[in-house]
Amino acid sequence: MSREPIKAIRKIVQTGIDCSPKSYRRAATQRLGAAKFLLKNSSYYLDALYLAGYAAECSLKALILERTPKLKWAAVCEEIGSGAKAHNMDFLKGVLNRRQCSIPDEIGESLEVVKREWITNLRYVGALIPFKEAEVFIEHVALILHFPRKPIGEQAPADEISPPHLRGRKLSQPGSVR
Repeated sequence: MSREPIKAIRKIVQTGIDCSPKSYRRAATQRLGAAKFLLKNSSYYLDALYLAGYAAECSLKALILERTPKLKWAAVCEEIGSGAKAHNMDFLKGVLNRRQCSIPDEIGESLEVVKREWITNLRYVGALIPFKEAEVFIEHVALILHFPRKPIGEQAPADEISPPHLRGRKLSQPGSVR
């Protein structure tokens, strides 16, 4: 095996993380895509759920940055990007509240599911969970990811909040994975 550095990874490590809403949205979309791929093409449903949790986290961080003046992005990224609180949905919701970002009930319900079912320590769990639980969790994350990116004070119609395949559908609550 070659001892040469992997160039793509080294470039990311050397240049650091891009602290912008676009970067966080891209990461959220990529994590959710990977979660859906695992759900559809494997039996690694817990792994799919784990990645989807990061998609929800990145979505909230993108929304926070979208409601932050660009000159303050670095300071906000420091606040929302380090320590255990960076993964805490209540903390991220609090930051959004301070930015006067109202969260529709449907999105709030999905955030509660993510908060209840997802922890970063799932990375240490070697277990199997039912397909349906992971599927429902990922549906909730998809709602969060598609939360509209409207200016403060504007609210999108309900059909803009849900991705097309989930519109008009009431999501059930998944069982606990802990």
